Amino acid sequence: MTKLVDDIWWTRRTRIQTEKRLRKNASFAQHLLIWYAFCGVAAAIWSLTNETRSNSEVWIMLSVLTLSISGYINGLNLTERADRIKSCYISLHDLYVEAITSSNEPFIRSKYKKILDNNENHITDDYCVALCQEYLSCRGKKEENGLKVGMSAAPTSYHWLIYLKTIATNVVLAAAFYSLPLLALYSNKIWQQ
Repeated sequence: MTKLVDDIWWTRRTRIQTEKRLRKNASFAQHLLIWYAFCGVAAAIWSLTNETRSNSEVWIMLSVLTLSISGYINGLNLTERADRIKSCYISLHDLYVEAITSSNEPFIRSKYKKILDNNENHITDDYCVALCQEYLSCRGKKEENGLKVGMSAAPTSYHWLIYLKTIATNVVLAAAFYSLPLLALYSNKIWQQ
């Protein structure tokens, strides 16, 4: 039963990470759309007051990009999916508590499978991030088997690589997406010269 209890616990922690990722992506997407809309309006006002009024194609493309991104983001249903994931990990917590006190492993395993079958799965990166964050936040000393006290798993170099890749990818994508309108403005200025 210990293995099943650990599986339930890690699945719950991973689903918590999935919910965080979905909510972070939803927030990022909303901020990005506001930024793009602001840049589009600012560029339109600037081009109306500018005597040359050339190269407005860049701003038209930015406006179309903003509209396209908006439709795509709405189609992802990030907030709704995060709400369903949250419901899943709350159910997993209840099952975890039940699994600790119960000796009926087939019944617990059946409920665990049913909860997982009725909900969206997480991605591998979510597990790696959850594992690394739990390891970093666990204050226990290492036991003889290499695990920290209170943990049933420890991150490998693969998990750390995925964890660092996830952080780096988020930073690079945020910088790229936020700088895109500024690059359009700069390239428009160069084309006018």
